[in-house]
Amino acid sequence: MANSEIWDREGALARIRGREKLLFKLITAFCESIPEQYDELLGAIAAPPSDSPDYENICALAHGIKGAAANVGAVQVQDICARIEAATRDSPVDPQIQVLGQELSVAFPPLLACFNDYLSNADLA
Repeated sequence: MANSEIWDREGALARIRGREKLLFKLITAFCESIPEQYDELLGAIAAPPSDSPDYENICALAHGIKGAAANVGAVQVQDICARIEAATRDSPVDPQIQVLGQELSVAFPPLLACFNDYLSNADLA
């Protein structure tokens, strides 16, 4: 998958008026905080059938990740989290939420790899 499908760097820069150092800080913050929320979200989605999934928590986690993803131009993760959030608001809850969790588990690792590559190679001089 092309990096442009994972991360809209130009769009993210446009939203912050081309301030590369700010983008670097935003991506650093994303990489430091969002992976924990991502793990928590996937765990909540994968709750065993004997447990009643906490859809309110799933919705809140997806909403938080969606917002953070939007701030840094992580379009694919943003879209998946928006769909997870919407699925938890349906009554009854959309059974596709499991599939969306799987989509997120495929999309998130390449995003982090892309961001880590950016952080390692950014020229902020």
